[in-house]
Amino acid sequence: MKEFSRWYDKITNVNKMLLTFKNMSDRELNVYARVLFNVVNDNRAKSQNSSDLSSIGPDKIQAYLKSYNQRRWYDKNPNLRDSIRLLSILSPAEAEMIVDDFLFHLKIEGLTEVYERNRAK
Repeated sequence: MKEFSRWYDKITNVNKMLLTFKNMSDRELNVYARVLFNVVNDNRAKSQNSSDLSSIGPDKIQAYLKSYNQRRWYDKNPNLRDSIRLLSILSPAEAEMIVDDFLFHLKIEGLTEVYERNRAK
């Protein structure tokens, strides 16, 4: 039996972040998705280097179709959906850096309590 593996399952910090988000209430998720969206866009604006992008193959195209049809749980939140779309086309190293930056922003904004309470084990 083939094991199902999504792109973010291969990037430890991204996977843990998404599992943590999945444990949050909709109200909490809205706050944290907005912070992630801002961090992703800030990093994207700073790094316009196209060599950081991974190739867009059939898996990425299928993921975009799923997000367009809002089939996944995180597609229901516009900020989270757009952030995940942008993270999916980055290299794993760049995605890890953005998650680290996101966690740093949570500390700055005093938002670590809810994140830690919902943190995936």
